[in-house]
Amino acid sequence: MDRPEPPVEPRTSVQSSVCKTPRDELFDGLETKKKTSTTDLSRNLGPFFILVIKDDPKRPEPPAEPGTPAHSTAVVEMAMNSILNPDDIKKALDAFQAVDSFDPKRFFEMVGLKAKSAEDVKKAFHALDADNSGFIEEEELKFVFKHFATDGRDLSDKETKAFLQAADKDGDGKIGAEEFAALVRE
Repeated sequence: MDRPEPPVEPRTSVQSSVCKTPRDELFDGLETKKKTSTTDLSRNLGPFFILVIKDDPKRPEPPAEPGTPAHSTAVVEMAMNSILNPDDIKKALDAFQAVDSFDPKRFFEMVGLKAKSAEDVKKAFHALDADNSGFIEEEELKFVFKHFATDGRDLSDKETKAFLQAADKDGDGKIGAEEFAALVRE
């Protein structure tokens, strides 16, 4: 004989008979908040939250403090060292250590970027585009040496303007990926 199904009571909240792990406790209460600030999340999740944020390629870089590049210089330096020979980078930085001595065409040749593939030149461009705008603006050009070595000097205003003028072929005041590649190949 068929037995009738017992009535099912609607659940109003998630119920579990499973023991909670420390990781579960980190998330307790978070689902009930409609708006949770980053500070609240990082306080609750600690290093786990920070790891997730850093590994998310869609997450934009945080705004930089005035006068500093937005990318972490250590991360960008690692990117440049993965494309270029660190010894060549050091030699090029040493060659242009004197203020107002920077020559972008010669610099890119000395670091070995001129001889690299179009894909590597593109990677270098993206590393120098600190705000991920798709362009290298005048303010970002000041810090070009810091992208090759954390102890690199800042370019002078004169060097920055000359760099921009050498690369900005369309006169829009910024360097696009194609303009950068053309400068590197000259």
